[in-house]
Amino acid sequence: MLKTIAIAGSKDLAKRIFENLLSCHEYKIIGICAPDDIDDPLHLSAVNNRYKIYNFKEIIALKPDIIFSINYWKIISLEDIQVMEGRIVNIHHSYRLMFRGRYSTSYAILYAKKNNFPYHGTTIHYIDNELDKGKIIDSRRCPIALNDTAWTLFKKVEDLAFEMFFDNLQRIMENNIKNFIPLAEKQFFFSKRNNLELTIDNPEDIYDFVRAWSFPDKPRPYIKSGDYRIYLSLESEKNE
Repeated sequence: MLKTIAIAGSKDLAKRIFENLLSCHEYKIIGICAPDDIDDPLHLSAVNNRYKIYNFKEIIALKPDIIFSINYWKIISLEDIQVMEGRIVNIHHSYRLMFRGRYSTSYAILYAKKNNFPYHGTTIHYIDNELDKGKIIDSRRCPIALNDTAWTLFKKVEDLAFEMFFDNLQRIMENNIKNFIPLAEKQFFFSKRNNLELTIDNPEDIYDFVRAWSFPDKPRPYIKSGDYRIYLSLESEKNE
């Protein structure tokens, strides 16, 4: 009997993985949980491939062998985790889950010098009752370039994640994970973006701050002076 998969996710990575899984004849996709936004890449691809869009509880009710959480935008409830009995696997963009919670790519840039760790990465792990702390199946990293913004770095780790997913798919589906990777020695948790976090001790801090929060369709970074917000952006002198 074919092993069954459900996907809860969004954005290009979830779409790419979904479309690639369609050609994997060893497994059957039985449910997709995607944003209501019909322009979301996963939503659009699922509908185009004649898949119904479900909510998370509905895909659990379909009784898949495993649920893959790929850029899923909600915290999964403890009740849902328990119903699935440890069979939810998440991709989180942080090397060995160093940066938990939200905006991990931005904080990887902001903390690179402070931690003497100029790398970002992505991790595939089981979900348990602690956010972004489940057993790590695999984790990969890439250097943070000096001109990387949150957007360019995010795209790098999305590509890493795609590769990592399919390198590990078979052993995940066969429940054949013999050795887990340890969590990062240092871990940081962020629940929201904080534009007012910047203390300027060094001009380079401004550069790192701006590129950390430069991402399409997101609010621009700013610093506050009295009642005013001063919005910041990057522009290369090479363009002049």
